[in-house]
Amino acid sequence: QPTISNWPGCLHVEAWRATSEDGVYFTYSRWIDEEALEDYRRSDFFRATWAKTKLLFQEKPKAWSSIRLSGIAPPAPDHHRLSLDQYQIDIGPLHRDQFLWLASKKHTAYFIIVDEHTERYCWPIFRERLGAVIPADKCRVIQVKPGEKYKNLETTQYIWEQLFEYEAGRKICVINLGGGVVGDMGGFAAATYKRGVDFVQVPTTLLSQVDASVGGKLGVDLLDLKNSIGVFRDPLAVWIDPVFLNTLPPR
Repeated sequence: QPTISNWPGCLHVEAWRATSEDGVYFTYSRWIDEEALEDYRRSDFFRATWAKTKLLFQEKPKAWSSIRLSGIAPPAPDHHRLSLDQYQIDIGPLHRDQFLWLASKKHTAYFIIVDEHTERYCWPIFRERLGAVIPADKCRVIQVKPGEKYKNLETTQYIWEQLFEYEAGRKICVINLGGGVVGDMGGFAAATYKRGVDFVQVPTTLLSQVDASVGGKLGVDLLDLKNSIGVFRDPLAVWIDPVFLNTLPPR
């Protein structure tokens, strides 16, 4: 599976065991790039495995697993990509290909959730890369107050109200640019607005990059109980750029 999924143009990979022989699996792949598919068929890997796996086409699967790839191209050379079942985590400098991939989703508008700090220090960095691909008139910034004490339903309602004020439909994308508070609350607002819209996590603090942005954990605080109201919902992607750590105090 890793070998196939790293080929450009491969969108989906399935594999299931259909024989008692250890390490032999039937594989099925979907491709969006016919030229890349032909390159794969001419590869040494394909020639070495096809003679055996083609015999399994008529076998009934005994067990199967699946990998769904949300990207349609390999990661940038300076990126490390973790491909999960439903989305991918890219670790490295923000790259033009990421925004081209996002633009291919054909969202009607992009709403960037920031707090006072990330709007000042992180948004200029992100805006420069975003604006090179996505027109500025399709982007709206929603600022919330920083800090855990503002991670509540009142602030979430403000985000919802801003989306309604901009007449945001169900085909928008929310981009959460900030630490754990912005990611948790912005993702929760996106997951519940009109029964759920797409969102991307762009964590800007150390803890949010290694924890809060990963795993689809979304929520707000209620009655002084941390994350007592929330949902689990996967983002479109998580983009972890270490450049944002430079905006933080050393401590």
